Amino acid sequence: MSHAQELDTAIDLYNEEQYDECIAHINRVYRDNVPLYSSLRYNILLACCLDDWHEAEHRRYYAENCYANWCLFNPDGAYAGVERTRTSLRDNLDELSEYLASFRPDDWKETQMFWTATETAEAEEEYAAEMAEAEEEQQAGSAEEEGVNNAEAEEEQQIDAAATKEEEQNLAAAEQS
Repeated sequence: MSHAQELDTAIDLYNEEQYDECIAHINRVYRDNVPLYSSLRYNILLACCLDDWHEAEHRRYYAENCYANWCLFNPDGAYAGVERTRTSLRDNLDELSEYLASFRPDDWKETQMFWTATETAEAEEEYAAEMAEAEEEQQAGSAEEEGVNNAEAEEEQQIDAAATKEEEQNLAAAEQS
């Protein structure tokens, strides 16, 4: 079956209120190589089917990230109907968020803080890696420039030394004459 057919099967199971079968089907077909659209829809479906609010919220959070990536790869005008698809996906995510908010547990704020802290830590780690890479490139460029400057300085010293030696030889020759 194609990704679209597998997704349609999962949607049909959800619409028939066969939530356990829907979860089992998604777990069977959902892999890292699934297109972003399907990944987003699978995560929305899982969030709707799961009894555990924390896991459902995790799936909603992941679906939001998939949506952001999908929007990056599918800008306005990318294909006919992209705006309609984007609106439909956004509406699905908003409905899911409202649904999950309707029965969130007392510790929901801690879960939100965990994901915010995780996202912040990942962003800080990525920023630190980018800064380290930029500094390495700058040092490599400085070393290269320094190497050129050192080579130029060394060449000037050799020319000066040769000129000085030539002058000394000329003076010595003049003194001998």
